[in-house]
Amino acid sequence: MANVDEEDVRNAFNEYLSIAVSDEIIRECVQLCNSFAKTPDDLAFKWQSMCINTGSSVTQPLDNKGLTLLRKELQKGVQQLVQPKKTTTINARKPQARGPAAGSLPHGPPKRVPVIKSEPSGIQIHDSVKERQYRYMHERLTERSTVLDDRLDEFAELVRVHYNLEDIGDPASTSDEELVVVGRICCEEDSTKLNESSVMLETSRLMGAGMRVLLKFNPSVTTNGESPVLPLYPGAIVALKGINETGEWFQVSQILSIPLLPNNISCSSQERPVSMAIAAGPFTIDSNLNYAEFKHFLGQIGSNTPSWVLLLGPFVDVNHPSIKSGDVDYSPLELFRYRILEPLRTFLDEHPTTTALVIPSVRDLISHHAVFPQAPLPLTQTNRILFLPNPCTFSIDHVKFAASSTDIFFSLQRSTLRKKVVPTGKTATFDGMGTLGACILEQRSFYPLFPSDDVNLDVSHSELLGFQGSNPDVLIIPSMLKHFHKNVHGTVVINPGKASKSEHSILRISDPLSARGAQIVDRVEVQFSAVSSLSKAFED
Repeated sequence: MANVDEEDVRNAFNEYLSIAVSDEIIRECVQLCNSFAKTPDDLAFKWQSMCINTGSSVTQPLDNKGLTLLRKELQKGVQQLVQPKKTTTINARKPQARGPAAGSLPHGPPKRVPVIKSEPSGIQIHDSVKERQYRYMHERLTERSTVLDDRLDEFAELVRVHYNLEDIGDPASTSDEELVVVGRICCEEDSTKLNESSVMLETSRLMGAGMRVLLKFNPSVTTNGESPVLPLYPGAIVALKGINETGEWFQVSQILSIPLLPNNISCSSQERPVSMAIAAGPFTIDSNLNYAEFKHFLGQIGSNTPSWVLLLGPFVDVNHPSIKSGDVDYSPLELFRYRILEPLRTFLDEHPTTTALVIPSVRDLISHHAVFPQAPLPLTQTNRILFLPNPCTFSIDHVKFAASSTDIFFSLQRSTLRKKVVPTGKTATFDGMGTLGACILEQRSFYPLFPSDDVNLDVSHSELLGFQGSNPDVLIIPSMLKHFHKNVHGTVVINPGKASKSEHSILRISDPLSARGAQIVDRVEVQFSAVSSLSKAFED
């Protein structure tokens, strides 16, 4: 390998990590490259990997202390190379790939792919990244209870104002008059699934001293909504009208609708069409780590370029069989770098009008934040690849998007009790998938389920899961359930499916002048495609 000069090292650290390195450290880095037969790119990525593994920021400056640690890490790698490698058994019945082994990563440094600098126009991120970089596993019980109580009191005030009530009642107190109460649905025993005989209502300390009271529903319980079936699940905040005559249970006569956030009126100011290709992880099948599905996805949409590509994790899935068994020779960061980042950079270089948005998952091994809500991936952001938190709310040309990689739809589906009710007004047809989207919008939260189901939920930061100001125009949540898109309360709710199942979705939003009207639901077209036919979605 040719000797490395100082300018190569400086350019590598600037391009990949956006950090300035002193001349003295640069000279030491040149010596490391020449001594250990490393390229400047290798050295920059090794430093990035060390920072992520130790929980440090990848943009922190490389000083003498860091240089010493970097040298030790390189020496450790040399010692591992000289040790005998374990032999592997090849199944003779399976055809072997020629050249590099199937599923292996390329040897040597990756080819540097220049990404054309192009400032993303028309996008505004509504979330504060700093607020999401919090310390987790430091919750106190008092903090959790205060957050849960405050949310109940907030909804109680919304109901009181919306229905012009003098006060919100206490469901646990005996009364001979009907009351309107607000509380959180919970199960009599947390270990059992919710059913009609175990539904309880939990009050806040302000409204009912935090008491739980059993609920019993009238045979012909009514609702002022339109759906003949209402979802009841642990964590749902509900407004009920009824009476507690015995002090032992609250008899429910009517279920009141929770007031909704207003729709986003600024979407009518959209000036040009928006096209977005959406894919959600896992991005490879369980039998290998080739990420062929991700490569096919990029190849198919390349012939008809979308303005935006939205990628939702997991990217390096902790639940992948090969990773769980330890049958992988590369670090999570190397897998992401070679299998996701490099192909994505190549795609963006070939399509300079496209911007990629990357949202992690709590199942991502490359994320140091394994809780929900979740910080962005700790990687250097460019103006063509934006690393966003999970969940995230952003606007593109006045159209408000909300997206999360956490599968709340599946969790709600298996935790919900469907209660038949009698609408007092117009009756609509029950829509199971649309009801799941309605749960998110009506509860004003990306994760209304409590206690959480298969997710490390940081309750003390649950305000980061809420919608602010108005409902999104487009809500994107991938799920193991069958892909769908629904118009729910004026919001287009999309489940794009899973890339590992060859499922993707294409979103196209016409501008108000060329569409049928100014309403967002009148201007949205969603198409679901397998990788083999994905490019057809952008054809005119």
